[in-house]
This record gives sequence, structure tokens and C-alpha cells, in this order.
Amino acid sequence: SGRVRGFWFARVMALDSRILGNRMRAVSYRIESDFPLASDGLPADVFTRHDSDRSAAIAMAIEGVDDPKKQEVRVVRVGTGEVVWRSTDASYATR
Repeated sequence: SGRVRGFWFARVMALDSRILGNRMRAVSYRIESDFPLASDGLPADVFTRHDSDRSAAIAMAIEGVDDPKKQEVRVVRVGTGEVVWRSTDASYATR
């Protein structure tokens, strides 16, 4: 009947929108370090907010410590916790 089809159509659409919503959610990155993060040229909140641009997050991370090769700083994908860049690991330098 039309009522039953309408019920299932609504359920499928709700599921579809949840799946699409998860796929379309913007990726964001945060900066982490065991060292204090600060920069003369950047506002302090740069190191606590999330950024949607990975390259910008990496650039800000490098600015946050005095010596990124000795003071590890990481860029982490929010939601998964995956480290996408690490200042002390040569394998991340070309990513």
C-alpha cells in the first residue's frame, strides 16, 4: 500500500541523509605538542582552534615551537586522531 511505501521511503531517505552528512562533514585539523606553543607573529588562539586547511595547520604548527626538529609538534585529524604530520619524523616531511 501507499502508506507502507511512504514509511519505507522516509526511513531510507533519513538513513541516506545521515550517511551523506557524515561523508560531507568538513575535515579539520588540530595542533598538538608536549611543548608550549607560542608565536610572536600569530595570535595565541591559533594553537587551540581547528583548521580545515592541512597545509595552514602545518605552517602554524612549525611557528609554534622554537625548534621543530627538537621540539615535536604534530598536526592531527580531528575525529580520527590520526597524526597527519609530525615535525620530528622525516617520513612526514614530504606529505
